[in-house]
Amino acid sequence: MAQDYNKTLNLPQTDFAMRASLPQREPGMLAEWNEENLYQKMVDRNEGKPTYILHDGPPYANGDIHLGTALNKVLKDMIVRSKNMTGYQSPYIPGWDTHGLPIELKALKKVDVTADISPLELRQHCKDFALYYMDNQRTQFKRLGVLGDFDN
Repeated sequence: MAQDYNKTLNLPQTDFAMRASLPQREPGMLAEWNEENLYQKMVDRNEGKPTYILHDGPPYANGDIHLGTALNKVLKDMIVRSKNMTGYQSPYIPGWDTHGLPIELKALKKVDVTADISPLELRQHCKDFALYYMDNQRTQFKRLGVLGDFDN
């Protein structure tokens, strides 16, 4: 006979749900943060105070984020937020590296180009590839809770 161990535990009574249900709650949380314009409120609160600028070494826009990219961006977000909370005006405008061999190689692999193509056609493939992954990474960083001026 199975025993219900829930009745044997002395847990505090709270309004919190037993399960976080993050996959269901995340879209609403992100929409709320966006509607409240949290980033702009954070920067505006310190209007006129000393400025602190974090120069972000941008990730390549050549694929989805990975653990290293995520860690790097979250640590930078923590620095910017802490500076904003300690009296600096610390705006954060993330950027991406959309040029160079890493983009070119992955773009060529994606479109499966084996023959010579014109430089103009190559640049267009690279541009489309980089812009696609910029949008993907932007969404992924926002899902991690990173605040910044992602529109500019």
